[in-house]
Amino acid sequence: MAKLHELLKSHLLRRVKKDVLRDLPRKAERVVRVEMSRLQKDWYRGILTRSLPELTGPGARSWASAVL
Repeated sequence: MAKLHELLKSHLLRRVKKDVLRDLPRKAERVVRVEMSRLQKDWYRGILTRSLPELTGPGARSWASAVL
């Protein structure tokens, strides 16, 4: 294992705590609420009600491809 570490040492990037800036400002997180689209609402309703036919029925593949 030591030999492997020695071989990989020059290829790995490793930061040491003393090299990292400690005066970074705190991370700010913002929640932005937006309205769901009709498709998202349909999927959400189907998942909540466990409506398998609605999620796997005709047109479900086109919905899945649109979502992905």
